[in-house]
Amino acid sequence: MIKEKSCGAVVYKIINNQYYFLIEKMKRGHFSIPKGHVEKEETELQTAYREIKEETNLDVIIDDSFRQVSTYSPYEGCLKDVVFFVAKTISDDIVNQECEVSDIYFYPFDKAYKILTHQSDKEVLLKAYLYLLMNNSKRIIIIGSPGSGKSYLSPYIANKTKIKLHHLDNMYWFGNWNHISTQELYDKVEEVMKDEKWIIDGHFASTIEQRISKADTIIYFNLPGITCVNGVKDRIKNHPIRDDMPSTCVETELDPVFENCMLNFRKNNNYKLQKFFKQYPSNLLTITSKKMLYTIVRYLKDGE
Repeated sequence: MIKEKSCGAVVYKIINNQYYFLIEKMKRGHFSIPKGHVEKEETELQTAYREIKEETNLDVIIDDSFRQVSTYSPYEGCLKDVVFFVAKTISDDIVNQECEVSDIYFYPFDKAYKILTHQSDKEVLLKAYLYLLMNNSKRIIIIGSPGSGKSYLSPYIANKTKIKLHHLDNMYWFGNWNHISTQELYDKVEEVMKDEKWIIDGHFASTIEQRISKADTIIYFNLPGITCVNGVKDRIKNHPIRDDMPSTCVETELDPVFENCMLNFRKNNNYKLQKFFKQYPSNLLTITSKKMLYTIVRYLKDGE
């Protein structure tokens, strides 16, 4: 078995307090992250620095606290390890390597993730983004349809960041499905946001702009409606008493109005949310599938 090794980095810069990631369009037509073969007696870091310089002309500072290895077989009888770090740019004079790179772009995470060709690169980019967010975010909101996985993910984020977690459902509901007024909820949220750091889990359209305007990080669950409906059915069956809800508020069946809300959530909410995202720019992570959610949870839980 032939063994090969390459090294590179997820390269980023910060524009208006948002992370933008470097994506290369290669001569062969695919979109990639800077990387290349280890030469002679080079260390992993030396290779990563050299490849970034050769492919982009950029000077960077590499953070080797983040180290991810992708292993695959490029051809029969060969096993290849690709080691990735995270690197911040310290120069702006981009010159693409003519023999390999057609063009170079900096995109916010969601666009960079979508445009990358290979799934292995997407996963490395996602983990690098999570690494940066978990180490630097102070004000995080987790929004999206009921049943999408917000309250499943939020404790992992709280544990990783050591920031206090607040569930809107616990603020809003009390007793046997009684609730406070919209104004009272607004006031409670405003009180929470006086702290320097916070995580707020929950959608609640009545306070969505209030929270988006103050957050530095938005985690948005944008899953198909039927996926969310199945998520609620699962929690009714297996988790009727939840940490994010008062113990006296127990779901026993799926209400048809609630089901319809989930099935039409994206149609009824996406346009307004996109307007808010543009009006109040911040770091945005859009979760579009359960597979993506579980990749995030594994990273947060295992500390990879």
